Amino acid sequence: MQYINIGLIFIAGLNVGLAFLIWRRNPKNKINISYALAVLFVGIWTLGAGMFRGVDNLFAARIWTWVQNGFGSVAAVSFYFFSLYFPFQKKQISLLAKVLVVVSIIIVMFVVVAPGVWYSQIYLDPPNNDYEIALPGYLYFVVFFLFYMGGAFYHLTRKYLTSEGFVKQQLKVVIYATGLLSIASTLFNVLLPYWINVEQNWIAPYFSIIMVIILTNYIFKKEQV
Repeated sequence: MQYINIGLIFIAGLNVGLAFLIWRRNPKNKINISYALAVLFVGIWTLGAGMFRGVDNLFAARIWTWVQNGFGSVAAVSFYFFSLYFPFQKKQISLLAKVLVVVSIIIVMFVVVAPGVWYSQIYLDPPNNDYEIALPGYLYFVVFFLFYMGGAFYHLTRKYLTSEGFVKQQLKVVIYATGLLSIASTLFNVLLPYWINVEQNWIAPYFSIIMVIILTNYIFKKEQV
């Protein structure tokens, strides 16, 4: 099972590299910035999952629990903003909406970090560490994640259905590249962990390999993001 953790760290590196590549193509563009942040946070989430599984002391396990769940949460928010910007922005985001986003992030970070709110117990058995999820924090986390990820794909799908030509092709690539990872992370890291052990949460990050391959190939071939 140690190979699973090594693989997670390797995949985290791929995602960080892809994030840098996306950002470098247009460092001042909010589309590139928001998507690069989403991919970067996916990379840190993946790193956190791999490191959590392998540490042999409770303090480090707590830290990596915070890392993987905290960055997994903000990855959804960054992807949501990307869906508003890419490939065009229909309307400006209101100040109230921005404030509500900030408040929701503060709450989810509290949920992840506060003792007994997100997890009730950590079980050390490296390289297969696990933790037991607490219901109060879990419910908020589910609503938070599904709201932002569901909203993101709602926006992208609407734009896809009403677009044509190259814009439609861009949307198709992004939806395909991120779709499997989103489905896997929703299933294995959001919906199922309360009912089965969290030890299976290493599965979803491996789906990000598909995203890395599709987007890297598209970037180099089309020179577009």
